[in-house]
Parts: sequence; structure tokens; C-alpha cells
Amino acid sequence: MTRSTDPVRQTAVRLLTEVEEGARLEQLLETTTVTDARDRRLLHQLVAGVVKWRDRIDCVVDSFSKRPLASLSPPIRQVLRIGTYQLLWLDRVPERAAVHSAVELAKHFEHAGTAGFVNAILRRVIAEGRLVAYPDRDADPEEFYSVFYSHPRWLVSRWLHRWGTSRTEDLLRANNEAPPIYLRAADADGHAPLPAVFGAKAVDGHPGVVRVSQPEGVFDDPTFASGWFAQDVNAGLAVRLLAPEPGDQVLDVCAAPGGKSAQLAACVGDGSVTSTDISPKRLQRVRENLRRLRRARVI
Repeated sequence: MTRSTDPVRQTAVRLLTEVEEGARLEQLLETTTVTDARDRRLLHQLVAGVVKWRDRIDCVVDSFSKRPLASLSPPIRQVLRIGTYQLLWLDRVPERAAVHSAVELAKHFEHAGTAGFVNAILRRVIAEGRLVAYPDRDADPEEFYSVFYSHPRWLVSRWLHRWGTSRTEDLLRANNEAPPIYLRAADADGHAPLPAVFGAKAVDGHPGVVRVSQPEGVFDDPTFASGWFAQDVNAGLAVRLLAPEPGDQVLDVCAAPGGKSAQLAACVGDGSVTSTDISPKRLQRVRENLRRLRRARVI
């Protein structure tokens, strides 16, 4: 075992191992010691991506390995999953970098022999990725759709019986799409527009809200940091339905990550907003977001 030079991916291996043992991903991400914002986003992307696509990833790895994935040690299973996920789903990670990081992780968790095994598998994924031995679609459609779209077989079975093949595949495909990213201006009347590179488009019927089509780097942009926050449009509807007025005192229960509190603070003016959440870690995120947005009248 050697010293790790990639703490984010090393943490991803540990978290994925704990998830495989039954831990809850959301709780693990809340308690991680990774503090840098960019590193946390990469960690979340790697871990959530592998969890989301694990059935398909495992099929890919097993297609190119003489040793079943289940027979490998837990850390090496996760190393192969992370490497395969980067190769097949993360276009911005060069193939050479994805393989190198996996090889170094294998050296860290085991030894050079295992690193060579990992290297060989991932290079076959690159060279022969179209030759994956997925389950036969005609012989066992439930198993094929379950593996290919990485959904529980019981759910695929239910959907196939209810809606048939075409609609089920549409549902599975849509269910795997990344959700859209919406941003709300902290001050709907006086916010600075986001740079054009992010492809921000106003959302009809939701003043001060934009949908971002090219989100890479948006959370690190100074314009975002000084006056925007991420918030699903449905979360914003709760504040609109409440219709708070200047001078009101509002209690925001389950406030994390702070979008509703920031929106409420803009409405109540000289009033006040009290934000609470069951998770101290998530409540800290509320404080950080409100401090960034200069919302002083939130408790």
C-alpha cells in the first residue's frame, strides 16, 4: 500500500464501500471531511454516478474480467467502478487520466499486481466498450432493461406489465437524465446577469429564475457567488404561495440549503426569518449561503 495522491477519489472508494454495506449515501456525504467546494462536487459526482449506474457498470466490468467483480476486495470493486464510470459517462475526464487515477488508487489500496489488473480491465473498456455482454433483450427483457438502465428489476417488471416496452424504456431513459439546474437571483430587481457561457434562460412565470443549460463552473463564478443561489422552481412556489409581506416574521422549517430562507428574506424586508433544520451540517450550509448573499435578517 502506498500513500494516496488523490484524496477525493480515495474518499469516493471509502464511501462507495460503505454504501455497498448498507449506509445511506446522503448521510455519508454530509459527514465527509472533504471541504473544498470543487472537490466536494467532484466527490458527489463520482459517488452518486457510480451508485446510479452500478448495475450497468458491473456488467461492463464483468464482460472484460476473468475474475467476477463480486470476488474482488471491496476497495478494488469501487476503484473499477469509478474508473469505468469516468470512462463511459464523464467526457471531461480524459481516458488516460481516468485510467491513471484508477491504477494509482489500486496501488494505494493493494499492490502493483492489482494495479496492473485494473489497468488491463479499463484499457479493455476503452478498446472494446461496444462488446459488452448485456443480458439478451429478447430472452429476458426485464433483466436487460434492469441492467442496461441500472434500475431495480422489480420496478422494471412492474412498468413492463403496466405500460409495455416502448413506454417503459422512455421512462427508464428519462429517469436517468440529469435534472435541470435552476438558479434564482437573490434580488430579482437588481441582480447581475450570469455570463453567457452558462446558457442561462429566463423561466416563464418565475421572475428572477433562470435555467442553466451549461452548468460547468457556474458555482465558482463570481457573479453567482455575489447574487444567485440554486433552487428548484417548485421550492420557490412555496414562498410565492405563502406571499410574505414586509415586516412579517417567518419560520422556515427544513431550511437547508437556504434557498427558501434567502427568498423569504427578500420579501419580508425589515421583518425576520428564522431558519431551522434537523441536520447541524445542513444548517451550516444555510448559514454559509445566507452569509454569501448578505441576508442579515435571518436567524
